[in-house]
Amino acid sequence: MDGFYTALVSTTPTILWPALSPPCTPEDADAQTRDVARRFALVAAAGEMATAWGILPWPEGEASRSAETIMGAWLALRGGSGAAEDTEALARVRAFIGAHGESRFPRVVDGETIGGTLALSDTGRVTINRAGFRKKVSGEAAFLFLPETWKGEVFTGADGVAGAKALDNAGFLLRGEGTKLQRRERVPEFDGPVRFYVVRASIIEGEEGAA
Repeated sequence: MDGFYTALVSTTPTILWPALSPPCTPEDADAQTRDVARRFALVAAAGEMATAWGILPWPEGEASRSAETIMGAWLALRGGSGAAEDTEALARVRAFIGAHGESRFPRVVDGETIGGTLALSDTGRVTINRAGFRKKVSGEAAFLFLPETWKGEVFTGADGVAGAKALDNAGFLLRGEGTKLQRRERVPEFDGPVRFYVVRASIIEGEEGAA
């Protein structure tokens, strides 16, 4: 077995890297995903070497295929190949919208005003503990999150700014001027524009947003 261990240590896992190429390890995979893929590649390398030397009764390529299958299962359980924190950020926002999208985000009527100010779709409805608004922004349906809600509820115990950047990278955040993550929008009951984190409603569908 000494010869096996010596050969294994001298054989880098990148020898079988093609077996773990995209879609299991996309080119934009984060560092953690690539590190895990290399570990699976090492296991595959050991299996292929043991097969070649007659130690295991497996057909050639079986170890590589098995490692690729397990790698794919790990990615599916993790939720993708991007940074885990980014995946969690999107999940937090989706969960909040799913739970409160109707009750805590009153809809602003597109283009309609009352007394020169923007109007809500249901003026007789009282919104308890408002989290923001729903309205069209640049022609797109969007959820406007009040910064206090974003930080204190959506990202409680986490970094709200980092969460906004994650949504921005995924194409779901409608940024403000320049590189500002918050965007000024006019909404009812406020005299002037208010800063919000503006999230494309398409985030609910789970598809990647526009860059």
